[in-house]
Amino acid sequence: MSILADAVIEAIVYISTAPAGAEREDADARALESLVLTLQDCEPEEKEALKAALLRIRSAGRNDRDLLDTLEAIESDIFGDKSA
Repeated sequence: MSILADAVIEAIVYISTAPAGAEREDADARALESLVLTLQDCEPEEKEALKAALLRIRSAGRNDRDLLDTLEAIESDIFGDKSA
């Protein structure tokens, strides 16, 4: 599960060190692209863990449109479809 662990660490590092202000928008986009590219290369069991995480978020009862749109984008970007 090293790829998944690497992606999580990348996210934590980014969140901890991201600059404030206007330049953050570009940095956010680059960080998201990097995470997606990393997660696309996950092992099958890591992808199953990601799918399970997506399902847990959906099952938590947070049904606002922005969240659901984001979850659909994650599925499409990482898995190539809505497979979770």
